[in-house]
Amino acid sequence: MSDSLRQRCFMILGDAVADVVGRRNLAYVAVAQAAKSEDHSKDRWASTMFQQISVTNRKQIRSNAIERAHVERSRAIEAARRKQPEVVLADLSKLFGRPQLA
Repeated sequence: MSDSLRQRCFMILGDAVADVVGRRNLAYVAVAQAAKSEDHSKDRWASTMFQQISVTNRKQIRSNAIERAHVERSRAIEAARRKQPEVVLADLSKLFGRPQLA
């Protein structure tokens, strides 16, 4: 997984955690720090803190994170579509030098 994709995944998870348990929760702090760092010990700490959240809250976090990921994916697809140049058909008679029939 590339770093930018890894960071986006952690940021989506962090936002979902914040929505359910708040930004002052240690799980949110751990996920946010793991998103900013390449140190895998921070990933393990985030996992440990996340496991301490109640099952009900984790289910809600999962639902929120999946929904956010779908929204972000839709935005990325739409942005990619806008970047594609408009296709224009070539006039083959001009390309091969043949006069147009009138």
